[in-house]
Amino acid sequence: MMKASLKGKYEVEKGSAAATLTIPAAGDAKLRATFTDATFSKGPSLDGLSLSLDKSGSFIIDYNVPKNDFRFQFMNTIRVFEKPVNLTYIHFRGANRTTLDGSVVFDPANKVSASYAFGGGAKVKYVYSHGGGGGRSSRAMIPRKIRGFLQSRTRFMRRML
Repeated sequence: MMKASLKGKYEVEKGSAAATLTIPAAGDAKLRATFTDATFSKGPSLDGLSLSLDKSGSFIIDYNVPKNDFRFQFMNTIRVFEKPVNLTYIHFRGANRTTLDGSVVFDPANKVSASYAFGGGAKVKYVYSHGGGGGRSSRAMIPRKIRGFLQSRTRFMRRML
């Protein structure tokens, strides 16, 4: 027996609608088709249509039909010193953009995350949460020029030793 789900939403302020049809594929993967009001408003068209295949916590492959564009996302969790490290790789084919994201939770109050965009900069974020719901967050952006300087300085120091 095959189970499918259909979810819809209408935003009154924007006058827009969207619907998602989800069908289980092989194993625990899911095939999704998402439609917006642009798909049907001026007669049937491919505007606002996207297709995706995903397995929760493992991968997502999105296809934007009108733009003929793919997005690949792969996720995994590894353990380093008994702490789970979440890793995500995302590639946008049309924009030719690739990012790597990672995060580690040391304990319920301390979390570090990092993001690196190929051809762009890197970001590092540290979050400390107080027990009462408050917290502090620090961010650092590492521009390409500084990264290059730090890498060349490290290579120079290694040669000196």
